[in-house]
Amino acid sequence: MRAALITFLLLLAVTGVRAETPPPVATSAEQVDALIAASGLQQQINQIPLAIGSAGQQQAGMALAFVQPLISALQDAFKPDELIQTLRVDLMRQLDATTLADALRWYNSDAGKSILAAEQRMMQPEVMEKIGQAISQQQLAGLSPERKKQLQQLDVATGATDTALDLMLTMQAAFLSGFSQLITPDQQAPFDSLRESFNANRDEYRTTVSEQLLLQQAVLLEPVTDASLQEFSTFAASASGQKLFAAMRISLDNTLRTAALKIPTTVNQVSDALRMEVKVLPGDAAQSTEPKPEITPVVP
Repeated sequence: MRAALITFLLLLAVTGVRAETPPPVATSAEQVDALIAASGLQQQINQIPLAIGSAGQQQAGMALAFVQPLISALQDAFKPDELIQTLRVDLMRQLDATTLADALRWYNSDAGKSILAAEQRMMQPEVMEKIGQAISQQQLAGLSPERKKQLQQLDVATGATDTALDLMLTMQAAFLSGFSQLITPDQQAPFDSLRESFNANRDEYRTTVSEQLLLQQAVLLEPVTDASLQEFSTFAASASGQKLFAAMRISLDNTLRTAALKIPTTVNQVSDALRMEVKVLPGDAAQSTEPKPEITPVVP
């Protein structure tokens, strides 16, 4: 599953920090929707089905007969529209009016827009290739010590590594719980149990994830000036910035966990559809006008 973790790291770079006691004050849905769009969260969530497909295809150890149904089931569980609805409700619970206003002001600033535009280049083939090369070589030509330090400070201020770890461990547990449900429905491994067991090994991934995330962000943020990065760090370290990224991390994690609980149902639906799939055998078509059904098994 390490390959799946790397795939999600490359496709979904969401930043956030840990919060101990989130503020309970509600805010308007319209403002939260504006924040989801302005921060890039909506685009990132929209990429989740693609990320699931890419991660699933990397699981060379799984039989193809299991991979495609598993991908379909997970994509059905993690539908972007449903994720956005859950995220909206959770952010409304997490954010107070002052934090939300400060966040929207930042993301609508020139510096905020330049950073978001740079991060939205993620899906461009040439950018993804450059990120892959940097991670493979474990270095990026032209990355100065000063720029590297800026990026590391930004990681600390936003808690990017912790959010990436949350995301990858959650999706790793989702993949394994879905696979377990698919091949051994009577003895499936529950998502919650898997997620907690993976969290116990969190420190094993931290250094690798932090290093890869640094190289990824170094490539993505190449068009952004040092001054704009400093503005981002200053905002992220402010009271509103800390509350914002705390809420974003917690709400994204809650959203993905909520979606993961649908996996048993979506896997069962895909399995039932496969079992009832009817094919016309080529040899039968010439002998009869009536198609002869062939049941496609899900498991041997």
